[in-house]
Parts: sequence; C-alpha cells; structure tokens
Amino acid sequence: MSWTSFENKHLGERCFILGNAPSLKLENLSLLKNEKVFVCNRGYHSIELGLDHYDYYVITDVGVYTTDAKEIQENSCYPRFYHEGIAKEESYLAGPREDHIPIKKLLHLQKSERKAILNYEFPERFEDGWGKVGTVVLDAALIAYFMGFKEIYLLGVDLFYKAGNTHFYKPGWRENNITDNHEPKAKRFIPYFNKFFKKHGVKFVNLSKGFMLEKLMETDTLENLFKA
Repeated sequence: MSWTSFENKHLGERCFILGNAPSLKLENLSLLKNEKVFVCNRGYHSIELGLDHYDYYVITDVGVYTTDAKEIQENSCYPRFYHEGIAKEESYLAGPREDHIPIKKLLHLQKSERKAILNYEFPERFEDGWGKVGTVVLDAALIAYFMGFKEIYLLGVDLFYKAGNTHFYKPGWRENNITDNHEPKAKRFIPYFNKFFKKHGVKFVNLSKGFMLEKLMETDTLENLFKA
C-alpha cells in the first residue's frame, strides 16, 4: 500500500497521538475506544495501560529501531510509517522486512536546508519530506495533517524528563540515556507547528497531565474533551 491510500483519508476528523512519557499511566485510555490513535517508537506497550487499539504506528529515530528491532518487528502493526533510512539497516534487512510507508527525512540535504521548518517552511505534501522536528510526536502530527485530520490531540507528551523516569514503560538503554535537557529541541519547534496548524485551521492541543508548559501550546485534559 502506498501513501496515496492515506492522503486526506481522514478529512475533517480528529486523532490522538500518544507519546511515551510517564504521565500516560495517568490517562484513561479506554476513552479512546472509538478514536483514531497514533503510537510512536515502543508505544504499542500502551495496550498494557488499557488502550483498546491503535490505528497508526510511527518511528523516525533509526537508532531506536536498530536497538529494539526484534521487539518492534514482533509488536508493531501496519499501517507503519518509518524513517526512510530504516529500510537500509541490517536489523531491518535481516528481519521480516515489515511493510511500511517511508517518511522522507531529507537528511541528505545541507544542515541549513534540514532546518527548513525552523524557518517556518513546512512541506506542501507528505512526499516532499522534512527534516528533524525534535520528537517523533511532531513527525506523527505532520503525517496526521496530511491525512486530513483537523483536530490533533497529544497524550503522554510531557516534554520534560529526568533520567531514569523518561517513559511509561521500562526504557531500553538508548531511551534511558536522557536528561532533563533532552527536549529543548522539541520546544523550539512547537511554536512553528502552532502557527502552521492555526494557518490551516487545525486544532492542536496537548492533553497530557504531565505537561507543565501551558504557555508553549494550547492545553486541556482528556476528561474535559469527552465531557463536551
């Protein structure tokens, strides 16, 4: 299946993108039973927290894939969206070569060009690709935008972590090598995403109970959303 099967597939709908922060344990994920859900990296473990299902899987850190390739291969479900470089990795080639939609990440470009989003230059099409955006959750948000979603909600996206308390599941070596200074890149990008989504009439809200940076983006709670 190609990207064309997903372009504007969910025009006007809403979705939830789950990060892997410890605060995800505090959320009532059973509320998402009838919603469109993205999980990222090893986020399929959110099923253990009461998540009924997920619809899309996203991974854009090649290092996370190579470190946990066997687990990812055994647990992730299609539709998958992978950094295009993953398909060149030995761990992928030696495995089942799981079906996925490649994300063009533009890492072959000059450093200044890779920072296009920091210059408020977003891709016009999914196929155009984009550079680094600070966190896989923002990669997933762009994918959701190109799928036509008009409401994008984040859960388990705290953007402030202490080493040893970085994920809702037991992190691997690579994931645990994080300090409280790990996320400033994501914080740099979010204002640009706010402006981009506002320009295109997309509601972009962080529902995470562990997110304390209310001035950075619009916030709410999962419970309030479902009271409406």
